[in-house]
Amino acid sequence: MKADIEIDCKDSEIVLKSIEPDMEQTKKFSVSLKAGKGKVLLSVSSETIAGLMAGVSNYLKLIRAAAETVERI
Repeated sequence: MKADIEIDCKDSEIVLKSIEPDMEQTKKFSVSLKAGKGKVLLSVSSETIAGLMAGVSNYLKLIRAAAETVERI
């Protein structure tokens, strides 16, 4: 199973760089992040729906926190 999500974000490069240290490849899921023009592209894949949901949830929280922090600076 795979989920590809585009998140609108002003400073996508900065958000991506701030999340990279927290990227993890686990047995439950694998993640890919890319910075596009005004967007962060998140791709999560997993063998199970639970793993997919965990990966998407974790990274959406990280992206949101990073984007909100960048906007405040």
